[in-house]
Amino acid sequence: MRVGRPIAEVSPADLEVHRATLPGVEALTDYVVREHDDRLADLVAAALGPTPRSGLAVLVSESTSGKTRALFEALRRRVHLGSGAVTSLLEVGWWVWPGIAPAPARRFLAELGSVEPRTVIWLDEAQRYLVDPDHEVASAIASALRELVADPGRAPVLVLGTLWPQYLKLIAGRSRPGRPDRFADARLLLAGRTRPVPGAFTGADLEAARRSRDIHVCRAVEVEDAAAGVAGRATRVELTQVIAGVPVLLDLCNTASATERAVLRAAMDARRLGHGEWLPVELLHHAAPAYLTEAEQRRFLSRPDWFAEALDVLTTELAGSARALEKPPVLAGRPPQPAVRLHDYLDQLGLRTRAHVVPSQRFWDAVLDHAAGPDDRHRLGTSAHRRHRVRIAHGLWCRAAAAGVVAAWGELSYSYLLRDRFEEAGYCARRAADRGDLVPAVLLAEFRSTGVAAGPLSRDVEDLIRRAEEGRSEDAARTAHRAGEIEARRGMLGPGAWSVMEEILSSSGVHIFTPGCWAHRTSTCDLKGCPNEVDEHLRRAADIGGSIEELFAKQGLHRHEGSTAPDTGAELVRRRVLSGDPNTLRLATRFGLEADGTVARPWDDHFDPEPRRRQFPDPPESGPGNET
Repeated sequence: MRVGRPIAEVSPADLEVHRATLPGVEALTDYVVREHDDRLADLVAAALGPTPRSGLAVLVSESTSGKTRALFEALRRRVHLGSGAVTSLLEVGWWVWPGIAPAPARRFLAELGSVEPRTVIWLDEAQRYLVDPDHEVASAIASALRELVADPGRAPVLVLGTLWPQYLKLIAGRSRPGRPDRFADARLLLAGRTRPVPGAFTGADLEAARRSRDIHVCRAVEVEDAAAGVAGRATRVELTQVIAGVPVLLDLCNTASATERAVLRAAMDARRLGHGEWLPVELLHHAAPAYLTEAEQRRFLSRPDWFAEALDVLTTELAGSARALEKPPVLAGRPPQPAVRLHDYLDQLGLRTRAHVVPSQRFWDAVLDHAAGPDDRHRLGTSAHRRHRVRIAHGLWCRAAAAGVVAAWGELSYSYLLRDRFEEAGYCARRAADRGDLVPAVLLAEFRSTGVAAGPLSRDVEDLIRRAEEGRSEDAARTAHRAGEIEARRGMLGPGAWSVMEEILSSSGVHIFTPGCWAHRTSTCDLKGCPNEVDEHLRRAADIGGSIEELFAKQGLHRHEGSTAPDTGAELVRRRVLSGDPNTLRLATRFGLEADGTVARPWDDHFDPEPRRRQFPDPPESGPGNET
């Protein structure tokens, strides 16, 4: 059965086009054509011409800059064909899929093979399909789209999408040496097919807006002209943002009550730290108190309706149609979804203004218990780990792994190796291997071969290590790089530790000057009484970048919620390392920081009180907790 819907049956709301918020406008204002619209028209003309060709274009710009509206207009805009005819995708009966955007990533992948010719594949917010899903799903979607566009037997199809600049930068950037390239397929898909969209109207575009037949567009420009004062007329107008209601949203943020502001900050942090776009209401309910002062908590939390009142304000339509939090559409035959979505402008605002804030423990407890799904917990755990909240990351990865996220087993194996718990590391590595990921097992084999992972291991783990050693060459660079990071983080400063790591890396063809290596050299030089070399190694580690060296090399990149100062834990570690106190470095690199930025104390004993057979379902007979 054909997937999608005829373009004639699809409304702007179905495809997530922002309605105008100007007084007197029912749906959309008159459209002002700009340069990127002409590029889209060329793509459409090629698909409708005498020799139809498939094509792909992704518009790139900040939120509310008119990207989605431009794609919607391309579905209806009449274009000139080589034969002299003039027509549009709408007129010749093309379809659009998904017919109601967005589709869940796994369903999108499953239905992609059913897309027929003369269909527009709608990739609004393309990160939903190319970035947010787990690596296997995202890569499969990108690869399938490439094959579809290149297949003449399925032509013509058009793939039209939008993307924020930070996601394009993420896709375009290559992984560090030894790390898997998560976005290789997406990079190939988008190569040469992105088009920038200006964030404001200037020059000829602004003059065209002034000449618009739509009085609402003209008045919006007139307001900006009046604000220009003695300059006469505005030379830059963020017209699409005004039409989409951004000024109204900013007014709401600036005048929000303490509880409304707390809910908004909880939503912003959940999104920027990795949660999917639909946020469970229960998550926000439990996380919002983390953003209230003690006095505010005493004042508001005793009222049973404090959260309902705040949520009601934030989900209420402002002038026009803008809402800070959007409720999901109610579909026939399905119960209402208890979730909300942050307005994309506020989503992007959170990324910009809160990038270096680490939420308090109460926030992390909320996402652990109330995140929407295991993929969300895995991404949130990775964000926590990058901010050196190792214990928090471990808990989130445990939940994700137990729910079937393969990558989380590898992260857990790494986490256990960091703390010398080699049997648990082997158990998690085996679970990853059973699901097709041998890299954690190869890493464990590297440590066993150097004598670092000494002591008896179960027969099951020994067998796994042998399997990994046989095939280690395929992933040697990746595992050796991570081995260097573990060496640095564990603070293994005994005789020969540096040479062991150097041997692992050099034998795998990895350049020795990785961030983990510089971090390790810093602590080694400090112990050897070479203080003049410490600052140089810290600087080299920071220059290379990465997740390990930030703890003590970047002088407190993050700050915790409620503080205007840099992360006190990271700065404390750095000061104590530079003053000759390696114990703090060992503790912090091994056990991380608490949510408030203080150096964590060892947490092995109190973090996992239950037997691992309950923490990890379906353990093998010889796995942890079952040894005889």
